[in-house]
Amino acid sequence: MAHLRRQAEAALDLLMSRGYTDRGTLVTYWCALQASSVQPDQTGPQQHHMPGVTVRPAQPHEMRQFVAASIAGFSSNGRSRELLGVLAEIATRRPDTTLYVAQVGEEIARTAAMASMEGAVDEGLGFGVAHLYLDSTVPAHRGKDIQTALIRARLAEAQRRGLGLVTSITRVGDGSARNVERAGLRPAYTMRILTGSSCL
Repeated sequence: MAHLRRQAEAALDLLMSRGYTDRGTLVTYWCALQASSVQPDQTGPQQHHMPGVTVRPAQPHEMRQFVAASIAGFSSNGRSRELLGVLAEIATRRPDTTLYVAQVGEEIARTAAMASMEGAVDEGLGFGVAHLYLDSTVPAHRGKDIQTALIRARLAEAQRRGLGLVTSITRVGDGSARNVERAGLRPAYTMRILTGSSCL
């Protein structure tokens, strides 16, 4: 697999001539947290509610359900369930990551994660970066704007922790891209995804 910056057109032409397939374009988004669409909650991680939906941090006993729901959301796009399971399992074991679920009744309808990476960002912005990733919706619950609630919950927690920047990566033009833009994130750069026959 090759990730190409937008400017690498000569390399793109060469790889395509050698049998690589264009799998789409990823966009890396960013925003200074002080410019995002939410205000910090200084009282600690909170449950966020929308009609019929509760968004909250996942609990330790819910790791299996988190992984299963993450796989269910991503695998409908034809991705390898084995790979999706490994990626979700890695997220559950990362010490820098907080996992989130959106619950509809007793069912986990959507999953997401936020990695907190500490370090100086810039004077006046705060310290560290919050990376929003692993957003997945169970097919039966798509189209209900649940991702927006999950984005807002993570932004509020990142602000509470005093982090300075937030980043996220989505595919060009999909629902996730529109949702992060509504939350105040803006494109930083794009990458083309190419796969060769040995990568399929």
